[in-house]
Parts: sequence; C-alpha cells; structure tokens
Amino acid sequence: MDPVFVKSEKSRNTTFSLDTAVSEVSFVALDLETTGSTPPDDRIIEIGARYVRDFKLGPSYQKLVNPMRGLPPFITRLTGIAITDLETEDPLENVLPEFLDFLDDSVIVAHFATFDHKFLRVEARKTLGVSITNPVLCTCKLARRILHFLPSKGLDAVTHFLGIHVNGRHRAFGDADATAKILVVFLHYLEDKGITTLGELLQFQEASPHAAHRKSAARY
Repeated sequence: MDPVFVKSEKSRNTTFSLDTAVSEVSFVALDLETTGSTPPDDRIIEIGARYVRDFKLGPSYQKLVNPMRGLPPFITRLTGIAITDLETEDPLENVLPEFLDFLDDSVIVAHFATFDHKFLRVEARKTLGVSITNPVLCTCKLARRILHFLPSKGLDAVTHFLGIHVNGRHRAFGDADATAKILVVFLHYLEDKGITTLGELLQFQEASPHAAHRKSAARY
C-alpha cells in the first residue's frame, strides 16, 4: 500500500504508511482534562501523554494549562485541580506548540478517543490555525472488540480487568499512562492474532465488535 501524505494549513505534515509494522509505529497515548465537554466554549486545563513504540512505554508529557476562564466546581471535585493551580500557568497557545512537537507524527491513542481528539483538533485550529491529521486509535473501541465480555469498557473496568494500576485517576497523565499500558497489552494480543500492520490495526478498531471477535478468535 502506498504511503499516505497529509498536509495541514501550517505545514504540519503527517506522513505514514498503512503497511508499517505495528512494532515500528510511534503511538502517543493522550488524555485531556477540560472545563467541560464542548469545545471551543470549554477549554483544556491539563495535557497528559505517554509515548509507546515497539510495545514499550517511552517518554511522557504533562502540563497544566491556564484556560483563561473560570473552572466549574464539579471539575475541581473530579480532578482535584483548582483555578488557583492554573492562574500562573501558560495559556494553551503557549503550551500547544510544545505538545505538538512531542506528538509529532505519532498515532494518537485515547480511551473514548472521540472526546480527546475533538478537543485537540478544535483547539489546535482555533489557537494555532493548525489541522491535526494524525491517525487516531481508540482503546475503548479495541476493548469492545477484544474484551467484548466485559459489561463496561470504561477505563476503570478495563484497567481493573487487566490488573493495571492507575496512578492519578481523572488527571491527564494518570489516565494517559493507563491508556498507554492498555495499548501495549492490546498490541501484544493483536500481534498474536495476526494483526501486525498499522492499516490492519486501524481496520480492526472499525470492524463490528462481533465480527472483530470472530476474526481474532479464528486466528488461534
């Protein structure tokens, strides 16, 4: 399969080949803490990320962000982050270029990736005029296909089943680190089932859960 070339407004070029072996793909597990669920009205208050390559955990990224607006009390109760923790931090337009350098051309990984990817995409376009074109992998989608028997596929349920300790639940790096560890387990499992390229991995996450289960089970 030919390489895919994607250009953004500000020359953030993302180049990847769907034939790349999973062991050679760079992944960045991402979690965002925010003031709410609707960008751009709601804003990012913390970015956490963990790099994964060749089935191994790599460098990490963690940064608080000044949202330049108030912080709802329920967010403070959920995360433990208070507005006073953010007032002296840099705004997103100063933080985001640094994080995008960390992300580079890696595959974005998140649990319920639609939420984090939407926030990152909207904020990058709003603050920097940049399009985020990296491939996206959702560990919740993978869980629906691999751990189909679990009643819940939420982060708490999946980490509990896999025996993964979450150090800092509802904080960006704690959740991102847990997501990275889930990813490593799933990548090993899928490699054993014959899913060995980026294209096959992205295709697997989009297959219907029942079809994906039958496909992986048939490869024993």
